[in-house]
Amino acid sequence: MSSTTFGKLSKDLLQKHLQEDVKDSDQIFVTTFDRIPANAMVDLRKRLREGGTRYRVVKNSLAKRVLSEEKYAGLVENIDGQCGLGISTGEVTAVSKILVNFSKENETFKFNNLLFDGKLYDTGQIKELAQLPTREELLAMVCGGLNSPIVGFVGVLSALLRNFVNVLDQIRSKKE
Repeated sequence: MSSTTFGKLSKDLLQKHLQEDVKDSDQIFVTTFDRIPANAMVDLRKRLREGGTRYRVVKNSLAKRVLSEEKYAGLVENIDGQCGLGISTGEVTAVSKILVNFSKENETFKFNNLLFDGKLYDTGQIKELAQLPTREELLAMVCGGLNSPIVGFVGVLSALLRNFVNVLDQIRSKKE
């Protein structure tokens, strides 16, 4: 097998895997970066992986080929320079927070746009998504809200018992 045949096979295999990842994803982030240290990129990938996201650095031509379908048309426009695709099945707000924080740490890292639920989001909208609470934070707020009346009720009952005991103690001390 010649090296050109091997190269063609590896490109086809990469494209096939990337197409499968994109097809199975809930959201796709398009990012660009320049001169970011390798250890910072490893850290980004680790953070994203914990949030249910795969981060792939790909050639522009490969990204454009994979995202050539009509439903990805808006993503292709911003593929320029060194390109990275965040392919996620995780929570969109958590992934947005990770990318926004990473872009603050690394000035040359930019998240261009996001395709989520068939809608295209730009940089400003991704920043707004990052400010929203995550699913876990929302659940904690709901549980706290449900728990609050119960805690208040228990506090009132314990105060009544404490006051009753204080009154009995004062009556006892007066009789002595």
